[in-house]
Amino acid sequence: MLSLTDTMSLSEKHSVALLVLEGLDLALNVVAHAQEDPSRPDDVGYTQAVLSDARGRACIDLQNMYCIGSSRGARFCSRLASELQGLRGLLVNGGLRFPRPNNASQPLPVVSIHDEKDSVNPFIGGGPGYWGEPVPSAVQAWSSFNGCKEKTLMSVEPMDGAWLERHTSCDSFAEVWLLVTSTGRHKWPGNVFTELAWQVMQRQQMLREGSQDFADLGGPDWPQWPLYTGVAHALRLPFVGFIAGALLMA
Repeated sequence: MLSLTDTMSLSEKHSVALLVLEGLDLALNVVAHAQEDPSRPDDVGYTQAVLSDARGRACIDLQNMYCIGSSRGARFCSRLASELQGLRGLLVNGGLRFPRPNNASQPLPVVSIHDEKDSVNPFIGGGPGYWGEPVPSAVQAWSSFNGCKEKTLMSVEPMDGAWLERHTSCDSFAEVWLLVTSTGRHKWPGNVFTELAWQVMQRQQMLREGSQDFADLGGPDWPQWPLYTGVAHALRLPFVGFIAGALLMA
């Protein structure tokens, strides 16, 4: 699952308010097609109440928020993409869905990680009743929604069997990234991926705001897939200062 420690580290490093959502019995309300179960609590309303409370405690821009989640949390982030105003991007693992219907009013950047051998939420679709749609179909639906015109594939070294699918030339620079691993694990891959996803969101935000100065970002195609060091396998990532309103952890 997603590590609270990793997310807190990201929040502190980039001066982002972190709001952790739990839901009744640790099960946020989301079913098939990223919709709600009417018999369960209104967790979109709950999220709005949490945001309102946080806004009263700190200076937070509620029109500049990101949702990060794993498994059910990823599915709930997918639901919030359709039903919560102010969301600016999804950083999800093992659970990306495309809401049907999708009420989002603008393109939304997406960075999704999924293992092709995931037995909980199968990459190829099927599985539990809440799942169904294959991951590539959900990714393509987001790509179409965002008006993306190009798709590139590249292998990821030194991760055997992993590849990155990147949908680019999108409306409002809202790219869609899918990192596919081949480990058989369902959990979040680790802090380096949290940081990478955040860097992708930062770059796209800068593009939307009209920044064309990429001198410190490795050029207009940054970020390419980060390289590992030969010893520590620590990702070398440039830092770009950027203050967001809030990071919702589902």
